[in-house]
Amino acid sequence: MPEDEEQQTRQYLIARFWEAALGFWRKGGGHRGWLLTFTVIVIALVNLALQYRLNVWHRGMFDALGQRDSKGVLHQTMIFFPIIFAMVSVGAAATYAKMTLQRRWREWLNAHVLDQWLTNGRYYQLNLVPGDHSNPEYRVAEDLRVSVDAPVEFTVGVFSAVASAIVFIGVLWFIGGELAIPIGNAVLRIPGFLVIAAFIYAVLASGSMIMIARGFVAVSENKTRPRLTTAMCSRGCGKMVKASRCSAARMKSAPALTRHSRTSASAGAS
Repeated sequence: MPEDEEQQTRQYLIARFWEAALGFWRKGGGHRGWLLTFTVIVIALVNLALQYRLNVWHRGMFDALGQRDSKGVLHQTMIFFPIIFAMVSVGAAATYAKMTLQRRWREWLNAHVLDQWLTNGRYYQLNLVPGDHSNPEYRVAEDLRVSVDAPVEFTVGVFSAVASAIVFIGVLWFIGGELAIPIGNAVLRIPGFLVIAAFIYAVLASGSMIMIARGFVAVSENKTRPRLTTAMCSRGCGKMVKASRCSAARMKSAPALTRHSRTSASAGAS
């Protein structure tokens, strides 16, 4: 089956890519790759701790406002600025560390791929393969940029989301306490009801969005397809359109040229 062969080819290419790309941590990057990875993880955890501290600050600030404690409000105000400064600094450090990891990984992978490409004259064999293979070095650089930036962004995002979920689920569990619901002579106690309520809300909201928006994909594709067809026709068939217009202009000008030639011939005969 062609689909099975295509699926096997895709799986083989993905496995081969990761086998080469993970060499940055195995042998290529050495201690630098692991140091950058550890730095990104530590900064993400520090950022999470600052977010937790900001939530604690909100509680203290609103408690002071509710109790009309001027000293408490002043104290929380003085604490606010160092917290914001630390969060901005850690955010900048996180961006720098993440981009440094991406840049170092891409640098090593680019050198590795180019070494494989130049081995045994593969760059020359590319000219013998049918198809459009212009500017292969720019295509390699762009493909490597996408293949390196996306996994780092995805991994850091998932790690931060999971860590944030664990921390704030724990906060909701201990702060929310339990919900007591009297049922006749008995009492139904639900521990951590805020966590359960948040989970139900997330499931309902996400499920509603999926149910409502799942038909938008087909609508968007049907709306975009005519534009793509027009763009492809205007780019790929531009010369044909120009040629047809030129031939049409020639056909229109042919009777005028015939009349002009006949008038010149009759004038010469007279």
